[in-house]
Amino acid sequence: MGLEIAGEDMVFIEANGKIDKKTNTLLVECSKIKLPKYVRYAFWNGIEGNLFDNAGLPVAPFRTDNELFNVKL
Repeated sequence: MGLEIAGEDMVFIEANGKIDKKTNTLLVECSKIKLPKYVRYAFWNGIEGNLFDNAGLPVAPFRTDNELFNVKL
């Protein structure tokens, strides 16, 4: 699906997602992240997303963190 989730440390790990049809909300989880804080979808080049809105249109890549890159030089 192209979803990643991270805690405060911003170490992103592949995650699972599902749509809650009652609230029309994307639920993202990963058992390795106890206190999730950030989510990214289709963040890297070459990711073929498979998330669509109610009209059948593809959801654009997004991220909830505001860091330029998660890379330490």
